Order: sequence, then C-alpha cells, then structure tokens
Amino acid sequence: MEDGILYRSLSPRPGLRVVVQSPGGESRQLDLAAKVVKGAVVVDVLRDLNDLIRQSENEDRLDRHRFYNTGNVVIWKLPNFAFEPNQADSLMSDKVKGHEALVLDLRGNPGGYVKTLEQFTGNFFDHDLKNR
Repeated sequence: MEDGILYRSLSPRPGLRVVVQSPGGESRQLDLAAKVVKGAVVVDVLRDLNDLIRQSENEDRLDRHRFYNTGNVVIWKLPNFAFEPNQADSLMSDKVKGHEALVLDLRGNPGGYVKTLEQFTGNFFDHDLKNR
C-alpha cells in the first residue's frame, strides 16, 4: 500500500516532525503541519469486481470433480454428492472404468443428494443389494 494512502486512510495526524540534512552535513529538525481534508469516498469498482470474480473462480475450482490418473489407479477428488444421480454412472464409466483401483478423496465432502450417493455406491457392486 502506498504511504500516502496509508496516511490519509488509516492514520491522519495533525503534523509530522522530521530531521533533514543539508548537502553541507548540517541537520535540522522541521515540524510539518498537515492539512487533513475529508474527500469523497472513492470506490474502485473494477478491483472489487475482479476480486469477486477471483473468489468465485476459486470456489468453483474447489467444487469441481478432479481426476488424476497414475497408471492403473485413478484418484478422484469428490467435493460433494450434490449432482444428478445419472451423472454418477457417467463419471464412473468415463473416468474410472478400466482402471485397477480407485482412490476416493472425500476430505471436505459435506454430502449431497441421497439418490446420487445410492447411484454412486451402486457402481461398486455387480449385483443388486436388498434392504434388510
């Protein structure tokens, strides 16, 4: 942050005492009086908009499925179960099918739709399960 902005915004003072030195080596003390003028509030709309966009992009990045293929192992960062149940089948067949192992990263996953979770877990069984 620029010193002038810091001075005017956070800590206006009635004056400032400084010590200056002339080219001849003589030093002297000066008391400088400040003139504090209250001005209009300035809003940097573009900066604020960019900050909002950046924040939104960061949140979107955290809320998307991420897949990492390491040979025959797929690592799936599953941020939540808040998506349509039929997407669970397509994600499993498109991203996981054909690999020997799946590492499912559920850290930070708050849950989601029960139907999506049921559809998702159904992909790990080769036959229907009965409720008891």
